[in-house]
Amino acid sequence: MTSTERRQKIMQAIREHGSGKVDDFASEFNVSTVTIRHDLNLLEKQGCIFRCYGGATLNPHFAFELPLYHKRQVNRSIKDLIASTAANLIHDGDTVILDSGSTIARMTPYLANKKQLVIMTNSLNTAYSIKWL
Repeated sequence: MTSTERRQKIMQAIREHGSGKVDDFASEFNVSTVTIRHDLNLLEKQGCIFRCYGGATLNPHFAFELPLYHKRQVNRSIKDLIASTAANLIHDGDTVILDSGSTIARMTPYLANKKQLVIMTNSLNTAYSIKWL
């Protein structure tokens, strides 16, 4: 399990229970308490949680989503396979609507060899990636 996947599972547990303890996470993921504290510190810096003695609680103002950068790292090989397969369904001159998901973000490099595409998206990240194709 990658650190990004572990942090995602930590967030899922904190969302479900409202809080979580360092020792419990260390046992569950078979890592040191130092590693879990590092994960919790990072999640706190991102605004996802509040640290408390021995663990963390959910930040009620958090949007309940991991940042796109972290979502892109989860299941990368599967997302690449989906992205390349989807890109193969797109032909020169097609009009395509792309959403703002992390799998779609992995698809844009596969569109580089397509010609005269019309692409519509609600994602600034996707639009920026497409600009440089």
